[in-house]
Amino acid sequence: MPSIKTAYHALANDIFEHKSQIPNFHDAVEFHRPLDAVRTSAETSEKIVLDK
Repeated sequence: MPSIKTAYHALANDIFEHKSQIPNFHDAVEFHRPLDAVRTSAETSEKIVLDK
C-alpha cells in the first residue's frame, strides 16, 4: 500500500514535471460512468450502452 509520502511525491512530480501519474478529475468521471449506467439500468430496467 502506498504511503502518504509516496502520494505527495507523485503529486509533486505531476505538478513540477507536467506529468500525470495520479488519477485526476477526468479519470474519476470516466471511472464513474459505468457505475452510473448500472444504477440507471437498475432503476429503469433498461439496457444502457456506453460509448467506448
